[in-house]
Amino acid sequence: MNDVCRSAFLRIGEGSSFDPMQYFSWWVFLGAGLLFTAFIFTGIFWKNGPLVLSKRNAKPVSSVLTIHAEFLLVLFVLMWGAPFLYPALPGWMTDTFYARGTTVSTVDVVFIVLMAIMHLIERRWIYQDAEADAIAAV
Repeated sequence: MNDVCRSAFLRIGEGSSFDPMQYFSWWVFLGAGLLFTAFIFTGIFWKNGPLVLSKRNAKPVSSVLTIHAEFLLVLFVLMWGAPFLYPALPGWMTDTFYARGTTVSTVDVVFIVLMAIMHLIERRWIYQDAEADAIAAV
């Protein structure tokens, strides 16, 4: 463990008022999970529409749901672990700035970008075009 992490965790243990779970809410986890699921299964960002559960997808539904559950688990672990890492991060990452009518930090932006990357990766894993597979097999 490096010195920055060690000092941050020592400060937490020495009676500081930092409580990583003070803002914990099941509603935030539920909302993030539903939003992530909606982006995957509605096809809102794709010109072809919702193909994940269509007949054009060569992957079985059980496989699609298993992969999605695993990505949701990763998302929830990241959401749960982020408050514990917050005190160990440098100040420039946790300082807030004003953007589009709200205050955000660099950590918030990184987390949103990470969610978008997870969405793109999951989308590629759960959709496999059946027609393209049939053509490639010939």
